[in-house]
Amino acid sequence: QRMHVVAEYEQQDSDTKRACEAIRNDFGEKVRAIFPDATGNSRKTSNIGGRSDHALIRNAGFAVYSNPSNPAVKDRFNAVNTAVATGVLTISPNCKRLTRYMEQVTQENIKKNESMTHLLDAVGYPVAYLHPIRQIVEQVRNFR
Repeated sequence: QRMHVVAEYEQQDSDTKRACEAIRNDFGEKVRAIFPDATGNSRKTSNIGGRSDHALIRNAGFAVYSNPSNPAVKDRFNAVNTAVATGVLTISPNCKRLTRYMEQVTQENIKKNESMTHLLDAVGYPVAYLHPIRQIVEQVRNFR
């Protein structure tokens, strides 16, 4: 299953509801699913009525696909790099910040670049869900 990133969103002091509204405004019904951070399934008192981020996403009309827990940063990083290298993941030239972040951030310096990690996470979660690194390892093991 190929993936193509067509837009990037970096909103200061934003929340899940506003992010969903921005996606709906820009893409209407074309976007049907969201692949959020697994921790978004926990209730947060900062959200209206204590609802989870996943509940807010569903209320906005999106399907939610998330692993029970977040994959390790290293595994997300490797899954994204593998997806790009194999042509499974392509990124629009309009996504200039994401492209720059992907070129600058390495596994070694990711902790020093936390301002960049939000966009990188936004790409990493759907890739890790649809093309997890463990799937590649299992394919190599079965090849023998």
